[in-house]
Amino acid sequence: MNKVLISLKIPYLEQEFDILIPENKKVGNVKNEILKIINDLYPNFFSSTDNFNFFERSTGELVKNDRYVKNYIKNGSHLILM
Repeated sequence: MNKVLISLKIPYLEQEFDILIPENKKVGNVKNEILKIINDLYPNFFSSTDNFNFFERSTGELVKNDRYVKNYIKNGSHLILM
């Protein structure tokens, strides 16, 4: 499975992570997996994970959930989860 390395900033946690994500999955599925891991690490930190999205850090552009990672996110991308 091919993966893409991203830098993910999470302002709510005041943290930034380098994460390898699979390029053959949809962005929304990857986002849900990351939110599940964060919720496991920081229980009850999020009241709801439904309202979170990825944004391109340099442009502020919303990364749409229905697109595949391989077609939309490049290796070394800097994203924000808000």
